[in-house]
Amino acid sequence: MISLHFFNFILVEPTYEENLGSCARILKNFGFSNLTLVNPKADPGSDISRSRALLAKDILENAVQTKDLKEAIKDSHLVFGTSGKRRKENHNLLTLEQASVLIATKPNQKISFMFGPEDRGLSNEEISLCNYLIHIPTSPKFPSLNLSHAVGLVAYQLSLALNLSEIYLDHSKKAIKGGGQSNPGPTLTDFEKTPSTREQRQQFMILLEKLKEKLEGSATLDLHPFHLLFSRLEPSENELGFLQAFIKKILRLL
Repeated sequence: MISLHFFNFILVEPTYEENLGSCARILKNFGFSNLTLVNPKADPGSDISRSRALLAKDILENAVQTKDLKEAIKDSHLVFGTSGKRRKENHNLLTLEQASVLIATKPNQKISFMFGPEDRGLSNEEISLCNYLIHIPTSPKFPSLNLSHAVGLVAYQLSLALNLSEIYLDHSKKAIKGGGQSNPGPTLTDFEKTPSTREQRQQFMILLEKLKEKLEGSATLDLHPFHLLFSRLEPSENELGFLQAFIKKILRLL
């Protein structure tokens, strides 16, 4: 059984205590407990927050608070941003259903879901920290979702993904036991690769920036497309170590 503790819900600058309490309540409805608040304007300990949370007051009490969004996601293997808007840049855009299928193939990885402030949603800078952006389609006549409703939609779809993941793992175990079957599907070896965290990938990007400075000269090299590609590839720790060693060797030769 996959532990729900691998999943973290991050609210960036939540403003209204009614929404904060309702988010805690909906998370507990689906069995989730990890809540992180980044620069919250709403007080999780207020009477309003606690009254809206009902029996989920413990989620508010145990919520992690931080001023740094990068700190909130540094240990995450995958980060999903959420948006009701169509962005000019797709940034690895997924529907909720597509995200759930992807998550089903990532058992026992630390996965975070990021939600923006009620008045503006996630900024482009905040979205750039995500591996994928989940688009929640709504009516163009009234596109703005309440924060707790958006959290509830993701939590519900995630609960479906966890059921998918159990089926996926069960299939791979049976394929291994069967031995010699054609098209056995994913194996447990695939899952044993240690995925890189967001902080480890960021350190690689810093190294890549150093290489860019060496090669750039008078030309300007845009690393943004590479960043999107790198987010989608999700390299393991071993793969990331190989790439880092390779780039360090190039830097020594320049």
